[in-house]
Amino acid sequence: MSTQEDAVLQELIQRALAYPDGGISAEAEAEAAAEAAELAAEAEAEAVLSDSRRWPAGLRRLLDGPPPAGGDAAYPSHAPDSATGLLCGVAPMLLHRSAGAEVWQRGDLYDEHVERPARMVAVYDALLREGLVGRAKLIPARPAARSDLELVHSRSHARRAVRRYEGEEEAHEALGLQLGADTYFAAGESGRAALLSCGSVVELATRVVTGELSNALAVVRPPGHHCEARQAMGFCILNNVAVAAAVARARLGVQRVLVVDWDVHHGNGIQHIFEEDGSVLYASLHRYGHGFYPGTGGAHAVGEGAGRGFSLNIPWSSSGYGDAEYAAAFERLLMPVAREFAPELVLVAAGFDAAARDPLGGMEVSPAGYAYMTAQLRSLAAGRLVVALEGGYNLRSISSSAAAVMRVLLGDDPPPLPPAPPCRSAARDIVEASHAMAPFWRSVAAALGGPQAQPRSAVARPRLSRAALRELYGTRAYPRRRRRSRWPFKWRATTPSAWRGAARRRPAWHRFMYGDE
Repeated sequence: MSTQEDAVLQELIQRALAYPDGGISAEAEAEAAAEAAELAAEAEAEAVLSDSRRWPAGLRRLLDGPPPAGGDAAYPSHAPDSATGLLCGVAPMLLHRSAGAEVWQRGDLYDEHVERPARMVAVYDALLREGLVGRAKLIPARPAARSDLELVHSRSHARRAVRRYEGEEEAHEALGLQLGADTYFAAGESGRAALLSCGSVVELATRVVTGELSNALAVVRPPGHHCEARQAMGFCILNNVAVAAAVARARLGVQRVLVVDWDVHHGNGIQHIFEEDGSVLYASLHRYGHGFYPGTGGAHAVGEGAGRGFSLNIPWSSSGYGDAEYAAAFERLLMPVAREFAPELVLVAAGFDAAARDPLGGMEVSPAGYAYMTAQLRSLAAGRLVVALEGGYNLRSISSSAAAVMRVLLGDDPPPLPPAPPCRSAARDIVEASHAMAPFWRSVAAALGGPQAQPRSAVARPRLSRAALRELYGTRAYPRRRRRSRWPFKWRATTPSAWRGAARRRPAWHRFMYGDE
């Protein structure tokens, strides 16, 4: 019995114990039956996508390589004149698998690690079934050059990450990884897969910058946004998007690159690589706090030195956020800053683990939400946009979300999102990030309305001298510090009456997000 089926059984037992007569209501029984059927369907889909003998012929040929020069009736139809690129020949990336993967006698692979080959196969299968491959230009995957890797990675890491090793223990020791940990390295195949994954993102970015393509979708693995300059981590061996951004800057003459990371985990590697570089604006929407991996990406992390203000973090303080919260973050903060930055190229670290039903993310973003974000970013940099796969571990969610993104890249309008305000906790998270960015971006400072707009409850007030407070608020009408009353756990405000009257209005964070209604 699988872990998911066991969890469903335990839930049924708990529900049965909740009834005095020990029975299960018809509603609960129907709900459990529907959930069990859905789990069975997902298990069957996983088995099909993990068994290459059950793949359609067109899918197998698409993954194996580019269309043959002489033509092949079984090869999927494609559009050589399309302005949207899609990788083909990605089969070597499927050989990157965990040491605990079960290799069946007939030669097929089933991997229980969440970052598994079936993720990539599921995306390509969905693109093929929905006719999106036939509208794209197929670009052969290619390995990265060592000189490109060394633009962001140390020479030693670039060498170790692409080597072939004799065994798993030697590989993990060389890369500073622990056997059985979250990040794995298959001694004979992972280095080649990582090199091909990184090089393919660079290839698509190059073709977009040179004008051969307008935009592209890079379905690659292993992912990359956690990988640091000297250390593999978080399922990531090479930092694909960071290398592509560095190549665009160093070799293609691009002056300003926007990197948007909507993976539910913070892309610590990308931020740290560019945190002192003012030519790359890194913007991330991710869960933060409560022990959520990797634990970086607070709103206060705005960059260092020349890069101060060019790291925009929108850290979600809770789970369950969906389309309304992500759309509000784009509308209120990310897009105003991006327009002011005026990028010449947009790269997306597109993790789909914020999608509903993902086993790690705990969020509720729909395919329509991902389509909305893609359409917003497509309005920047004259449409020069490359979307590169990062996380996303539910096969149904990742495939439907990637297909929705691909439709927008091909020029289809995104489905409309139902009008809904963000929840209060998400609104406070956006305001906190806005205050961190206000000193660096005029659009954000103007939207906040000046010093008086600082939210007292969401963000701590800056410690200002009395002279500065008088200059901001007048001779006496400035907020004094609160004084602890004699009663425990109660506070008594000692602010002037005029200021207390103004405080009865909506809080500043509420006015910023929802207006004065």
